[in-house]
Amino acid sequence: MLTMRTPVFIAALALATATPVFAQEADSWQRFVDAIASDAISQRVYERDMQAGFMAGLSIDTEMVENEAECPGLFTGIRDAVGPVMRASHDLDYGWYRQELEALFRRELSEAEAAGAADFYSTDLAQRVLMTFIAQSSTDNVLKEAAADYADDKEITTSKDALDADKRESAKRMLKALSPRDTADFANALSKAKWFPAFNRIRPQIQALQVKLANRDFTPEHGKAIEEASFAFATAHFEKCEANALKAETEAEAKAASAADGD
Repeated sequence: MLTMRTPVFIAALALATATPVFAQEADSWQRFVDAIASDAISQRVYERDMQAGFMAGLSIDTEMVENEAECPGLFTGIRDAVGPVMRASHDLDYGWYRQELEALFRRELSEAEAAGAADFYSTDLAQRVLMTFIAQSSTDNVLKEAAADYADDKEITTSKDALDADKRESAKRMLKALSPRDTADFANALSKAKWFPAFNRIRPQIQALQVKLANRDFTPEHGKAIEEASFAFATAHFEKCEANALKAETEAEAKAASAADGD
């Protein structure tokens, strides 16, 4: 009996990915990728990554944290300034992931298996489960690993162990958020699915792709654009903070002088 807490059940939730879906007639393998990587899922993943990943990542740098405390709005301002470039990078990375997934599915799944998986993941139930999994995502282990790398002055990377630990935590959170009926129906459907054993067999290859995805670098163009946008906003932001501080100091001195004259 396939239960909601087995590794294969958790694995069935781990394919929440994204890029724009092009208007064309898709075959079974393409439909499977599209079902687990829709525009809606893409937007949710991007929003999650910007909040839980990018914003939390800024907090790894103690100097940045001090700057945020002294001049509030730095983190959100940088996020908004680099947002368009980060979205372009997100679409590029997940476009690569979609292509790799489709190639993997074509190699390892029959057309009937791909069609069955596509039909299942296109249902309201499966989409609801995927969206809930994304909404309840944990990045604690990945961020902890990144903080350790940063502290040791190492290149920041994401390991399979950290990703797997976060997936397990995400699945626990998701199960608490889903209705008992949805969790039972989802597990029951998977236990009866003829395509699921083949899908489960390629799970290690999917996980390997996810590790590669997590460790993809920005293109030189995106990296430069992010650096320039961050620097431009931070410069203007600190100048504004300094001007406001000077204004407040001047007003305080004037007020003190006026009070002294009154005495």
